[in-house]
Formats: sequence, C-alpha cells, structure tokens
Amino acid sequence: MLLSPPGLVWTGGLLVLAGAAFSWLQTPLQGVIRGYAYPIGSTPALSDGLTNPVRPLSFALLCVLAVALAAVGRVWTRAEWLPRYAGGTLLIVVLALPMHLIANAHAFVQLLVDQGAEREAIRTFALLVGGYSATIPELSLQGTSSPLETGATVFQVIGYGWWFTCWGAALMLLGGVAGMGTRRGNLFVASWLGIALAVLSGVTGRATLAEYYRLRGEGAYAKGQYGEALASFRAALDWLPALRDNVFFQYRVGATLYWLGDNTSPAARMFLADNLSKQKEYDKAELQLKLALAAEPESKFTRTKLASLYADWGVSNFKKEHVGALPRWEGARDLDPNLLRLPYFFGAAYFLLDDRDQSRTIAEYGRLLARIGERGVRADVHGLLGNAYFKAHRDAEAREAYRASMAEIPLVKQLNLQAQKGLIGL
Repeated sequence: MLLSPPGLVWTGGLLVLAGAAFSWLQTPLQGVIRGYAYPIGSTPALSDGLTNPVRPLSFALLCVLAVALAAVGRVWTRAEWLPRYAGGTLLIVVLALPMHLIANAHAFVQLLVDQGAEREAIRTFALLVGGYSATIPELSLQGTSSPLETGATVFQVIGYGWWFTCWGAALMLLGGVAGMGTRRGNLFVASWLGIALAVLSGVTGRATLAEYYRLRGEGAYAKGQYGEALASFRAALDWLPALRDNVFFQYRVGATLYWLGDNTSPAARMFLADNLSKQKEYDKAELQLKLALAAEPESKFTRTKLASLYADWGVSNFKKEHVGALPRWEGARDLDPNLLRLPYFFGAAYFLLDDRDQSRTIAEYGRLLARIGERGVRADVHGLLGNAYFKAHRDAEAREAYRASMAEIPLVKQLNLQAQKGLIGL
C-alpha cells in the first residue's frame, strides 16, 4: 500500500507536514529557526535565530497548502493531477532554498558564522571564570570563504525539517506521476526538470558569474598578477555586492591592494589590522581600523571588526587586571551592541569587581538570557546569576537561579556541579 501511487502521496504529505513542524535552520546560539518562522520573500535576520518569532506567512504555509492540494487530488478524481503539480512545485521551492542561501544570502550566512564565533568566544572565556559554558561541545561552521564552503555551512545548519519536506515533496510528485503511464509520466518529469533547472539557474545566476570572477582573481593573485586580480575581484563585487560583507573576500582584496603598494584604502587597512591583531598588537590594529572607519563611516563591516578587536583586547587585559578590560568592552558595545559575548564578559567582570551590590552583574546576565536560547549557555548564565544573588545575600533568588540552571537540560542535572553546589550551600 505504501508503494502504491496513493500511498506515496499520503506518505509524502505526512513527511511535508513533519517538515513544517520541525526546523529549517539550526543556529548556533538559538538551536533552530522553525519552519513556521522562516519568512516567504525575505531572508531571516540574525535576531530571528535568537528569538525564533512565529510568522503566518512562512514556508510552513506553503507546505500545508501543498499537502491540502494533494489531498484534494486524491479524494476528488477530477483533480487527480493536483498531487504531481503540488509536489513538483514544492520540491522546486525547497531545493531553491539552500541555493538561495548559498548564492544570494551571503550576509545572513556570514551572520550565522559570526553567531558561531560569539558562542565560541563565550565558551573560551568561560574557562577563565569557571563557567559551565566551558563544557559545552564545540560548534565549528565551515565558513564563507568560497561558495563550496558557504554551501557546506548551509547544509551544516539546515535542520531535519528541510530534508523531511524535500523527500516528502519528491514522494508526492512520484505518487502523482505513477498513474500517468510511462510516456506521459516521462514527459511530465522531463518538463518539470527543465522548469527546476530554469528556476535554480535564475536563483544562482549572478552568484555563479561572481564566483567565476573571484576564482579568476584568485588565480591571478597566486601568480603575483595583482593588477589583474584586483580587476577580477571588482568585477565579482559588481555582480554580487553582498561580497562587501564577506570577511575572506575583503581580506583578499585588502591583501591585493597592499601588494600593489596601497596602504591607505579601507580594505588595505583592514588587511593590516587583521594581521596586527593576530600578533596581539592591538594598539596598531586599532589605529588601522579607526582610519578605515573614518574613510567609510557607514561601514557596518568595519564597525563590527573594530568592536571585535576591542572585545578581544579586553579579554587580554582581563587576564592581567579585571578592571582594565572594562574600557575596551565599553568601546566594543558602543560600536556594536549586538555582540552577544559582551553581556557574558561584563557580568563576569562586575561579579569580581563589585561587592554586595550585584545589580550590574544581574542586569548583564539578564540581558543575555533575554537574547539567546542555547541551553548550555543559558544553564551557565542561570548558575552565574545564582552566584551573584548569593553574593548579594539574596538567598531565595539564588536558589531559584540554581534550579533554573539545572532545569535547562537533563544532562545538567548530572554535570552542572556549579548549580548543585550552590543549592547545597543554600
């Protein structure tokens, strides 16, 4: 029965509905953007990966509509063509989603990579302050240095819901085609494949041309033909302006300009700053980034790079003197208040610097809890809040914070010794 045309359609429909209920993207500091939250006609923002909003006009609506049409086609014999058209259309839409993210949503994929970097920064800093986040598993995304790496990143973060929907739509299509006869069925499948190729080509066309020029530029760069490389990189940027926010692309453009003798353009200064920061020469890197920002004051990319530099500089100072980190982190927050590591950093510093008045610590950790859903980090922050309440002699609130820490995920009940010790102490 399951392999019969009606069985394939009904099985596919159930998989599509399951896909609508499960996740579309796995995000580093939230867990998921659900199928019912992924918007139609736009790309989700980084904040959507942190707060997981519900949107009526979402891909889940398309899933439900496709299943409803297929069901009508199975029940009403005059509309027996509906399952194959509903399944074929949904399959094209679902296949186009990762292609769209790879080809046209560079900024969003880069934000996901940056979000993973924020998670890693919290995890690393937790080692300094004894936070539970130090024990959460490492999550390393492939990156965005090329379409292949971007594609690997996209498929790293695509959730089970996408796969359920993809297979479900394919089964609906096969179930609808199975009753057509060999000749008509083959003709229908061939026509639909042509439509799918046309749609996917339209989705990826500009990005494909941009990648051609980028690879051409990389080849020229490797040969030391920097003038030709720069021309190719600029052609790639013309085809895909989103590359302005691509860290690796901008690094390569800056390196090319540097080897051409240009030390003053914003891209060249970014290249110099990146190398200086790797050598822990934060003051020299700061100067380069400030000059780059002065030349392009509206560049969000440069602001974020400077903010990240201040955050790293502050951590370096924190290891020597806790109070010395605060001015750097305050500078980072002024430039980019969205850096998720900063509330964790500030909370740890305020806890050590302040005595019984722990209001600053509590405010910072509360700010972080309001913005993320990563349960390992949340368990840690609740435990650190418990420590702050305990230091402030607010024992009842400390007890609740420790219990909240242990309630985040079952494993914490065995592994979260910080919260267990806190409860025992109370």
